[in-house]
Amino acid sequence: MDKQIGYLGPAGTFSETAARKYLSRQGSARARLVALPGIDEALAAVARGDMDEAVVPLENSTEGAVNQTQDLLAHVFSTLQIKGEVILPVVHHLLAPPGVELARVERVLSHPQALAQCREFIRQHLPRARLVETASTAAA
Repeated sequence: MDKQIGYLGPAGTFSETAARKYLSRQGSARARLVALPGIDEALAAVARGDMDEAVVPLENSTEGAVNQTQDLLAHVFSTLQIKGEVILPVVHHLLAPPGVELARVERVLSHPQALAQCREFIRQHLPRARLVETASTAAA
């Protein structure tokens, strides 16, 4: 049976990109990537034995620690071990329907970490936009 690696989904997240990069470094071409709905679900799947490994965000250069991951590893899934690290450059883009001017953007949807990483741009260019948190950047 192929190795199964869970990641913070859905497809298209930075976690999926990191998982693919991790697999290519490990030479695990036969591994199956499985999108999971949350960091806690990814770690729980490994703890239960449903997944062989999981790729989840641990920290980023802008906002520092991803507290949810660190708290879960320290207090809930303390028997799990970190096996590797993937450094992934993260770039965000603001998307809107064609023809929508920046001044007309009323809402910005994204994962809380991404919103925090873009805080200065949002403050300068979208001061009246309502921020809506989503489960992932891909879900936005």
